[in-house]
Amino acid sequence: MRRLLQLLAFVPFSVFGATLPNSWTDVELVGMTAVGEIYTAFLTGKESGRYPRLQQMRAGQSDRGVEVVAVNPHEGSVSLRQDGKLSVLRLGSSLLRPQTKLGAEGVAIRFERVDKDTVLELLAEFSNRTVLRDPRLPYPDFAIETGAVSKADAIRVIGDALIEKGVKLVPEGEKFLLAVPAASQVEPLPPLSNGAPLAISTAAASEADAPIYQKDGLRLQNLDVYDLLDKIYAETTGRTLLLAPALPAAKITLRAVTPLTKGEFTHMLECVLALNGIKLVPEGDKFMLVVPTSFPLDRLPPLTRPAANPQGDPIYQKDGLRLQGLDVREFIAKIYAPAAGREVRVGNFPMAKISFTNKTPLTRAEFLYACERLLQLNAIALKPVDDNAWEAAREPISFRAAPSPSSPNANSNHP
Repeated sequence: MRRLLQLLAFVPFSVFGATLPNSWTDVELVGMTAVGEIYTAFLTGKESGRYPRLQQMRAGQSDRGVEVVAVNPHEGSVSLRQDGKLSVLRLGSSLLRPQTKLGAEGVAIRFERVDKDTVLELLAEFSNRTVLRDPRLPYPDFAIETGAVSKADAIRVIGDALIEKGVKLVPEGEKFLLAVPAASQVEPLPPLSNGAPLAISTAAASEADAPIYQKDGLRLQNLDVYDLLDKIYAETTGRTLLLAPALPAAKITLRAVTPLTKGEFTHMLECVLALNGIKLVPEGDKFMLVVPTSFPLDRLPPLTRPAANPQGDPIYQKDGLRLQGLDVREFIAKIYAPAAGREVRVGNFPMAKISFTNKTPLTRAEFLYACERLLQLNAIALKPVDDNAWEAAREPISFRAAPSPSSPNANSNHP
């Protein structure tokens, strides 16, 4: 047996039909485009022998052991080199007729089997608009053929193909396109006013005229929505996010095809979040509530403590407190109670996790406001037990009208 194992150690992987990591197999040609004299082949295959992959490649480019040697639009063929061997793949028909030459603004498309994301990315490139995608879009394959046409004609053909497959395009300003299910109603989106959305504070709005991203300066591929909120949106707006539990799970894919100012970039992110069922509600200049669109914000009990209270020195500088999935009981005992200067007894309520990063300096009053809002969003109320202690207990968000801050029922006993 030992001798057999020693012999097997020298047998090449290929004998067993295994696939080397990151290799590309079963490569097929499924589409081709011409933009002027730039020719692009659309290839599919399996990465590591298992994972479907579609890649756009031009002559001289290589990926995972596959090199494109030449793209011939008049023959509808692409020459590849893989494992030292040359091969030729062909479409069912040529992209361009023999002797046809495109001008600088001419384009041609022949897709025999490509996915929705590929079509939307090409639409963004031709229309010079960033496409913002609804997560409910269908997942059909597309077959599109234009012949030699102008970009405007190609955009119309792509739009017709999308409609036929159940995808509607809705312009949003001058730089964006919404791609939504054809049968759906587009919900009202965050407004864009003078390049600065409502989510940007007055101080930030003055900077909104200078581009912060150039053309193709931002590309997101299946980015988790929590990373989008924390690492991109909060950093850009400078606002501390107060997250409700159970935000819709979402993966964000987009490519910014135009320069974007801070205001346009923020507006784009807010539209993407709205399309994914997430609502953003500013509170004061420093905070932003992040909730599912169905969340009954108008039923939240009011806080008598103001969202903006600059009195006193900051107890946390920017990024001074970062919590990631902290148990709510530990949050109350170790974070909130010491800042409030009171004992807080924890009642019986379901487990909840608190995530929080302050993006501005916070005074004690501002920090306590954020803590109390976070607890409210998690259906936890603070109630006085006696002069020295409070109780944190579950209080489901009521669908009754909340009392106004001036109401005698409004709680005014905050520490």
